[in-house]
Amino acid sequence: MSRPDKFRVNSDVPLPTHLGKYPFGEMKVGDSIFVPGREQGMRATKAAHTFGYTHGLKFTTRSTNEDGVMGVRIWRVA
Repeated sequence: MSRPDKFRVNSDVPLPTHLGKYPFGEMKVGDSIFVPGREQGMRATKAAHTFGYTHGLKFTTRSTNEDGVMGVRIWRVA
């Protein structure tokens, strides 16, 4: 039985450095991001802690009001 040619193999296609919605993998200790909105901030907080647990990193978060917009700031701390 022959295999259908539905997939093409490519070489030399670089892997994106940003994998996912948030740039946690690109952050260095002391870097932070602001996520606007309460609900989005809560999702990002959970994502940061999950990413940190999986990759051996630590993040901390604080609810904040920046330029009149409520949200969450996430810092990489270790």
